[in-house]
Amino acid sequence: MDGMKDIAPTRYEDDAAAWAREQAAILRAGDFGSVDWANVIEEIESVGISERRSLQSALALIMEHMIKLDHGKARDPERGWRVTIATQQAEAERVLEENPSLRRELPDLIIKEYQRARRVALKGFEAYEPERLGDYRKNIPEECPYTVADVMEP
Repeated sequence: MDGMKDIAPTRYEDDAAAWAREQAAILRAGDFGSVDWANVIEEIESVGISERRSLQSALALIMEHMIKLDHGKARDPERGWRVTIATQQAEAERVLEENPSLRRELPDLIIKEYQRARRVALKGFEAYEPERLGDYRKNIPEECPYTVADVMEP
């Protein structure tokens, strides 16, 4: 950081990417007194939150399309639903490979995200098959019927 002593540090609020590079350089140099600790801590915490959200998003999308496959009457979009499921299973697996501690949260996340998936699937049914919406609301379980294996295995 020798050349940076004369330059004002980038504020986190102004340019997070430049700030992160500068903070990494400060830490590598061992200049711990110059570290923006509050924002470094916040960023470290946000990494875990971001990865968890990525997993939640993939799980919700997988289950939305599983609901459509399991309950939808229209068969034309079936191939697209299957492709989406496979794509999101691969994404979820990537997140879990990079963050193995999230694997133990899968059962709870699946239960939680099922509600979101059900709502979105019902919105899709409402848009494309409004005449069947009552049947879909009645037939799609309100409680999650899917296991971790159902959601994660191709």
